Amino acid sequence: MATPGGRNAPLGGSWAGPLPSDDGAGPGMKPIWIVDDDQSIRFVLEKALTREEFVVRSFTNPRDVLAALDDDELPQVLVSDIRMPGGSGIDLLNKIKARMRDL
Repeated sequence: MATPGGRNAPLGGSWAGPLPSDDGAGPGMKPIWIVDDDQSIRFVLEKALTREEFVVRSFTNPRDVLAALDDDELPQVLVSDIRMPGGSGIDLLNKIKARMRDL
């Protein structure tokens, strides 16, 4: 599915929010964070997103994501597994929403 900007929509979905520029992710684009305990899922998502020139950062558990929120640049998107050892994706998203309402 092509967007008005001429780029294909990511992973069979549609764009939500502003369209990326035609020159790729470009400087200033915030990373996409992936949270999944399954290495193969992280690998596939990282590969697909980096092929489309998105900046990607991966995490294996919710605890590391919460720590990174305190130290790093916030993501533009966070994609999380639901069931993981050490916490659920739903609990993680609720904690993030409580801490950072603008995300």
